[in-house]
Amino acid sequence: MSPSIAPLSAPDGTVCDSGRDDGHRSLRCYVTADAAPLLHLRVVGRPAAPAAALLHDALVLPRLWDRCARLGALRPVVDHGRIVGVEAHLAALDPARLWDDAAALRAAVCRAVADTVRDDNLDQAVVRAAATRTGTSFGLAALATAAARADCEAAPAADRLHAADLTAPLAEDARHLADKAALHAPALVSRLVLTAARPATHPPAGPPPASPDPRLTIRLPRCAPPPERLEIVSGRAELAHVQIRRPLPPVGTVRELAAVLLANQAGFGPWGSALDHTLRFRHALTYLWDCLFDHAHGEFVMLAAPDAADVDRVLRLVRAAHTRRLPAPVTGRTVEAARRIVTTGLLRRLGPAPRALATQADVQCSGLPPGFVVSLLAALRAVTAQEAAAAAPAVAAEPLAVTVVLPARRHHVG
Repeated sequence: MSPSIAPLSAPDGTVCDSGRDDGHRSLRCYVTADAAPLLHLRVVGRPAAPAAALLHDALVLPRLWDRCARLGALRPVVDHGRIVGVEAHLAALDPARLWDDAAALRAAVCRAVADTVRDDNLDQAVVRAAATRTGTSFGLAALATAAARADCEAAPAADRLHAADLTAPLAEDARHLADKAALHAPALVSRLVLTAARPATHPPAGPPPASPDPRLTIRLPRCAPPPERLEIVSGRAELAHVQIRRPLPPVGTVRELAAVLLANQAGFGPWGSALDHTLRFRHALTYLWDCLFDHAHGEFVMLAAPDAADVDRVLRLVRAAHTRRLPAPVTGRTVEAARRIVTTGLLRRLGPAPRALATQADVQCSGLPPGFVVSLLAALRAVTAQEAAAAAPAVAAEPLAVTVVLPARRHHVG
C-alpha cells in the first residue's frame, strides 16, 4: 500500500466527533467535506426473523419515511436493491436537538405501526416487500439463509425448493405478525439509528476525536450456521448464483480482524488470490467472484455467478482449497497485494458522504465502536505478513455453508 495513504487522510466519514446511545436511539456525527449536513435514519428491530424483516420493509420503513418528510429532501438508502433506510439533506444540524427529536420520532413510528390494521393495502405491501427482498438472486439466497438460520416454521424443509415455496410462507407469517401489530411494534421499532455527517468547518460538539487505535477491542457475533447446502430454483435467475458463507475465526481486536481480512484475501478473495488464480487460470472458469465481510453476522460471504453447469465444479474447487488449508502459502508479496486490495475496497466505501454514512450506519447498527473504520484502516497498514500468515489456518478451518440459486429452466443441473 502506498505510504501516502494515512488513516486520517482517508475520505470523508471516518472520524466521529460526537455520539450518544441509550438503547432506544443511537446518534453518531461524522466529519465530512460536504457543504451541507446529511443524515441517515434506520430502524433496527428485534428479533431479526425473516418474517419480521418483511414486516419491517412493509410497515416500518414507509412510516419512517412519512415522519421524516419535514426534515428536508429525502432519498432512500438502498442495499443490494432493497431499501434499508432514509437519507435526509438538512439545512443545519444540531446534535442536541437531533438527539431530543429522535425520541419523539421513534415513538411516532412505533405508534403508527401499532395502529396498523390488516387490510388489502397491507397485504399488498407485504407482497411487495417479499418481491423486493427476492428481486435479485443475492436477496433470494440471503433470505433463504436467514430463514434456515431462524429455525422457524418458514425455514426450508428440503435441500432444494422453489422460490415461491420460500416467499409465500414468509409473507403469510408477516401478515400474522401484522394482525398483532400493537403487540409487536416495540420489537419491530426497537432502536432508531441516526448517522449524521456535518461540514468539517463545524466546531466539534465534544472532546477531540480519538486517534485511530489498531488495538481497539471489538466484539463480532457468531450466528447460528445455515445448512451446509441449500438450493433454490428461481424463474428470475439467468445465471446460477452461489453464496458461500464462512464464519470469521474469533477475533478480539481490530488488528486481529485486519490479519484475518488479509489472510482471507490472499487465499480466497477476488482479484488475484490463490483461489481466484486457480479458478480463472488453471481451470479457465468464466464467472463473477467477490467476497464480502458481513460484520453484522461475523462472517465472510463469497459470491460466484457461474454457468449452472459449472456450479458443482466451482464448489468442489472451493472446498478443496479449504481442505488443503490455503492453496498457496501466505507470503510477504501476497500479503502486500492483499493489503492494497482490502484497503482499496474499504476506501471505496468511504468516498462520497452518502456512501461513507451508509458504511458507518452499518457499523453503528452492528454495535461496533465509533472509531472502528478509521482504526481498521490503521490496522491494515500496521499488521505484518507474519500476523496474516498466522491467521490463515484459522480462516481456512472455518466450516463452509452454501446457498445456490438455480435458473428454473436449468434446475436439473448440479
